[in-house]
Amino acid sequence: MAFTLDAASDVGRVRILINDSDSANYEFEDAEIEGIIDINEDDLWRSAADLCRSLAAKYAKAVQKLGLGKGDISIDNSKRSSDYLAMAARYDARSGSAVVEYADSINYNVDPYGSDKTEYIGEP
Repeated sequence: MAFTLDAASDVGRVRILINDSDSANYEFEDAEIEGIIDINEDDLWRSAADLCRSLAAKYAKAVQKLGLGKGDISIDNSKRSSDYLAMAARYDARSGSAVVEYADSINYNVDPYGSDKTEYIGEP
């Protein structure tokens, strides 16, 4: 059984997308992920979506509801399958595009007189 988590590799990126990063309790072998990536012609988003659908099918078969008594803690694993299907739909929507990093916020520094004092990084 092979498990690697290298964020620089395609297998590692897909593992991160599907949250299969626990080496003690992983869902897929490296070879399985590589096979799905090959089938999807190196489209990592589509590969992650396919693996999410596989996990959804797995957890749909293993639905468990556990209650510890009236008014106590209750655990319902049936939502796990639908969560993976929703994740697959989001990844399908991104399929065909590259996995890229992006800035999620911008910080401006403007003095009281309206002059831009922001420190820019990179070429102007």
